[in-house]
Amino acid sequence: MLPVWLDASENLGLAPVVILPIRNPLEVAASLEARDGIDLSIGQLLWLRYVLDAEHASRGFKRALFRYDHLIADWRAVAEGLSETLGISWPRPLAAAAVEVEPCISPTKRHHQMDDAGIFGDPTLSSWLKSTFEILSRWTHGEIREADAAELDRIRSNFDEAAGLFTRTALASRPLFHQRLAKLETKLEKRDVRIRTLTAKLAAKRNEITAERRASMRLRRSIGWRMTWPLRLMARFSRRLRQMTAL
Repeated sequence: MLPVWLDASENLGLAPVVILPIRNPLEVAASLEARDGIDLSIGQLLWLRYVLDAEHASRGFKRALFRYDHLIADWRAVAEGLSETLGISWPRPLAAAAVEVEPCISPTKRHHQMDDAGIFGDPTLSSWLKSTFEILSRWTHGEIREADAAELDRIRSNFDEAAGLFTRTALASRPLFHQRLAKLETKLEKRDVRIRTLTAKLAAKRNEITAERRASMRLRRSIGWRMTWPLRLMARFSRRLRQMTAL
């Protein structure tokens, strides 16, 4: 989506800045597997596809990178670093925004946490994935080497050429994805049934309360009418007496 946003910014006369979050690809793949039932190998390919394209499309623009785990550990430090690197000011002071930000960015919300050594020490992982993660991780610390861009271009070019080979693997993962999707749809259907049942019970209860209120009002009116009949009788007698006296 980056080219779309860049074109829109240009049409509006805006000077965009780009922020690229970098997360351990094994964590990303584990998250996609848990949430969507996507095979781990497909999740790793998705990570590689997205970060390579985002890095390539954002070249030439003022940009900054940060590590996802650093954001979770100390979001204020990351926000201050981005502001300094990009020369921007956040619309609200960090202290004022903390009340809303901290409930959303918390270590308790991080469901998958893996050490970087798990990537570089795993011989089964793609060298493309390892090299890309190593380069972009260094960039988050400002450690940029002259050969980095050329290496990322090489990986991206080779990835593009080999993309057709991954089609069969991607298609093979679809049954698992659809199984996961079917389970989620079943849960949603059960939830909807439960909501409809509770809504019907609530409506019936409201009708019952309304009926009880009306019956109570009729009862109060009936009792009041019977209890005040002597007063009405005395009022009629008093009116007749005044009439007779006037004669």
